[in-house]
Amino acid sequence: MAQIGNTFGQVTTFLRGLSFFYRFFSLPNFTLDPSVDDTKKFVAKCCVHKKQQKSALSSADIRKIWNFLLDKFGSVENIPPKELRTLVMCVFQHATFCRFSDLKLITLDKICFDMDYFKIIISKSKTDQGGVGDYVFLPRREGAYLDAHMLLCLYIKELQPSVYLFPPLE
Repeated sequence: MAQIGNTFGQVTTFLRGLSFFYRFFSLPNFTLDPSVDDTKKFVAKCCVHKKQQKSALSSADIRKIWNFLLDKFGSVENIPPKELRTLVMCVFQHATFCRFSDLKLITLDKICFDMDYFKIIISKSKTDQGGVGDYVFLPRREGAYLDAHMLLCLYIKELQPSVYLFPPLE
């Protein structure tokens, strides 16, 4: 499998499947043999390693977006609504670790404002198996290069009448 270009994940998945098959038919579990561990270590060195995980949006990425928008438009007040929405979404996701699928469902009535933080109710999410909902907090950070709390305040002030915090683009 390694020679034909399969990834290490594919090889280990195949071994787990084969192990299940053996155990299902009450055959001895071959994966407990030390030679299998040695072979897996060798195969790990010669197989392709792929990550299916997306890279996160870093603070440096957000700073680049912020600097680009400020260079182009001069100040936050001059940023057009669509660009401001995108910037606020990026900053909001970075600060709260929300997924986009959770973010797009936030309605304005689920946001509690305080001078020091926003408390946002996420009514349902991918990781909320019970469907109970959860809270995320967006704190105010004095002296931060890009204060997400302040940015969300400016965004809500400029938001056209809508039910959703981040309404779909038209």
